[in-house]
Amino acid sequence: MGEKAKTKRGMFYSALASSNIRRNIRFYLPYILCGAGIVAMFYIMCFITDNSALKNMHGSEQVIMLMRLGMVIIGIFSTIILFYINSFLIKRRKNEIGLLNVLGMEKKQIALMMTIEGVISSFISISAGLFIGILFSKLCVVLLINLIGYDIYFGFSISLYGVKLTCILFIVIYTLSLLDNLRRIGLSNPMELLRGTKTGEKEPKTKIILTLIGLLSLGTGYYIAIVTEKPLEALLLFFVAVLLVIIGTYCLFIAGSIAVLKLLRSNKKFYYKSGNFMSVSGMIYRMKQNAVGLAGICILSTMVLVTVSTTVCLYSGMEDSIRSIYPRNIMIKVSSLPDEFDVSSIKGAVEKLASEENISISNAEYYKYLPARIFLDEGNKFFFKNRQNKTEEAIDAKFISDTEYNRISSGNTVLSPGEAICYSADFTLKYDKIWLGNNEFILKECSDKFSLAESYNAVDRNRCIIVLSASDMEKIIGQNSEINDETDQAENELNYSYCYNFDSGSSGETQSKYCSDLSAYINNGVIPENTYDYISCADDNKADFMSVYGALFFMGMFLGLLFAAATAMIMYYKQISEGYDDKDRFEIMQKVGMSREEVRSTIQSQVLTVFFLPLLTAAVHIIFAFKMITRLLMVLNLTNVNLFLICTVVTFAIFALLYVFVYAMTAKTYYKIVALKAPQTRQSV
Repeated sequence: MGEKAKTKRGMFYSALASSNIRRNIRFYLPYILCGAGIVAMFYIMCFITDNSALKNMHGSEQVIMLMRLGMVIIGIFSTIILFYINSFLIKRRKNEIGLLNVLGMEKKQIALMMTIEGVISSFISISAGLFIGILFSKLCVVLLINLIGYDIYFGFSISLYGVKLTCILFIVIYTLSLLDNLRRIGLSNPMELLRGTKTGEKEPKTKIILTLIGLLSLGTGYYIAIVTEKPLEALLLFFVAVLLVIIGTYCLFIAGSIAVLKLLRSNKKFYYKSGNFMSVSGMIYRMKQNAVGLAGICILSTMVLVTVSTTVCLYSGMEDSIRSIYPRNIMIKVSSLPDEFDVSSIKGAVEKLASEENISISNAEYYKYLPARIFLDEGNKFFFKNRQNKTEEAIDAKFISDTEYNRISSGNTVLSPGEAICYSADFTLKYDKIWLGNNEFILKECSDKFSLAESYNAVDRNRCIIVLSASDMEKIIGQNSEINDETDQAENELNYSYCYNFDSGSSGETQSKYCSDLSAYINNGVIPENTYDYISCADDNKADFMSVYGALFFMGMFLGLLFAAATAMIMYYKQISEGYDDKDRFEIMQKVGMSREEVRSTIQSQVLTVFFLPLLTAAVHIIFAFKMITRLLMVLNLTNVNLFLICTVVTFAIFALLYVFVYAMTAKTYYKIVALKAPQTRQSV
């Protein structure tokens, strides 16, 4: 009998749990669907990292590394969003659970019922998510492979590694969520549970300190984003700025919004209108809870905009990135050449082999120069050795003779000894004279208009080209040798280098073969021993770019979809929560004379003000972050600011349309909750 009784009790609680889920399907269905979507996305990421066809592909290491990063992001974000949505569910259920407790059901029995509910909902989410993930996993891998420029055939498969890892992660998340619910119920008494949906009615105070913290954090984050100029500095400070903006956003939504609402309440003409009175007073009494959710929507919206716009820009601007690193299709550089070496032999070898292999040469640029790392101090003093002075800036310099300069620029500039020309896109010299070591030079020109500057791709240091007379070039070499001899160091020894860069219309394979043959050819007697050649072909490295940028684009779209879905879920539950909290108030107002139209006007006033504030704030965040993000893109060799501007504007426009659509759908739900019954009552009267 004991076993039968236990079985009957188990069946009873299972039936009760199933009934509760069906009765609260408005709350549970989006929660289950959201969970299933996140499970599917996580499994797909696992499937990609475990895919054998992808592992055998060129550049797979970078792709798999990025997908694993995506797994971590989705795992962390899944925990946050599922706990966040669960908090809405448990709040809505508190009244019901309190009633069951008052009617005689013990807390351990309630815990058993909630455990069964949790098992049912999590089982459906995980099972449905795995089914969807398995169904679409091959499609996603095919899409990724196409994005990175490969054509690989592979059959349908299921990743047992992905299934196992997905089940473990989400069983842990749902278990922790259930334990949190049981903790809340266990620590509450029946009366607190019955009042669960009525909590938070005490008017919040204006929090001056929190407002100041918010203003300071947000202002500092914006300031960092605006003043940061160097790409690597932007890379280091970006996450600091992001953290400050997040803190500032939450503080200002929580404290600043209350201050604004109280300011509106103090305006009697505005406040004592039926719609405004209801909207403002209702928002004040629940602003703390409201503000946290709205700040979350704002941060998620910003994440969507940044993630999608940057990855779309990187992928669509990939050719620009490749061109910034490879200004010509084929780049040839020979370094550590003796001073007396005749570089025309290298030029002859390049052109001779190109002719033999039918390689066309166009847009050729070749020159002999002295590469050096120099250090700028006091605005116009350059040194060839860092003197450990913190005010000195490292600069990658190219010294070329006026003869080479005239040949490249088709000019006729003649520099006398003691004269110099400086070109740099990274800094401007505001003096008429400069010093190179102990040598003083009159600066005849200083600007950023010289084509050799386009051949640089380093983003971590300033760059410049300094044109000198032939005699001054030799003088600098000799003086630098004396410095190295005195210090017993050759780290900054100056030796000539020679570059020959050109475009070719040949295929990538032909260009690659030419580069390989040229390296062997010039090392077979054309250039002296102890010299180094660097010969690269843009097409050889394009596959690596495609792998990284294609994977970034895929992950950006994937995470953008996840963040957008989370934003929609928070908006949906926020509207439902607000609707039930406002239901009694609106019914009372209708009973004392408010018409259905007045109720609708009040709803629109509240919803428009509250739910479009995060979108507008996200737009402000993007505007201030724009400059810093362009610096970050420079680290990835993308310097096309106009392209990023277009991508950002288009992304915001599309997201705003989706945001409006979600608002329209959730506003209908809100209206049905707060205003449906009263008009029916009026008609019956």
